[in-house]
Amino acid sequence: MRFSMLSGKEIRQSAEAQVWNNRIYGPDMKPVPNGLLDTRMGAANKQGDCGTCHGSYTECPGHFGYLKLALPVFNVSFFNNILDVVKCICKGCSRVLLVEKDRREFLKKARRLGAGASALRFCPGERTARRGGRRGRGVRRGGGGARD
Repeated sequence: MRFSMLSGKEIRQSAEAQVWNNRIYGPDMKPVPNGLLDTRMGAANKQGDCGTCHGSYTECPGHFGYLKLALPVFNVSFFNNILDVVKCICKGCSRVLLVEKDRREFLKKARRLGAGASALRFCPGERTARRGGRRGRGVRRGGGGARD
C-alpha cells in the first residue's frame, strides 16, 4: 500500500468542476455553475440532485472540484512535520542526522526490509546517513550535533 499526495495535474484531471465564480447562489436561489456549491460536486442541499452522478443528497458521496490559485499556498497542518524533517538534516552536507544508537537501529531495520542499506553513506562531519556512496564512510564518534 502506498500513500501520496496528488499532483496539480492529477487533481485537475479528477475534478468535476473548476471553481472560479465567487457567487454561491443565483437570483433563482439555485447554486451557480463554477461556484462553491456547483451541483457537479454533489447535491448542495436535501432537495437537490448531483449534476455528476444524479444521486440525492444522501446517495451522492461528493465529487472533486478545484480552485486555480495565483500563488502557491502551503498547508499549515504540514508545517510541524516539515520542520521535524528539516531539523534532522545536516546543514553542511544535506544528509540525515542520526546519533550512533539510532544509526545502528536504522541500519538493522533497513537491512531487514531490504531497503538498500548498503547504499547508505555517513556524513564525515556529523553522525548521519545518506543514500548513495559507501557505507560507514567517515563516521565521527565525538561532537557533531545530532538531535534536539
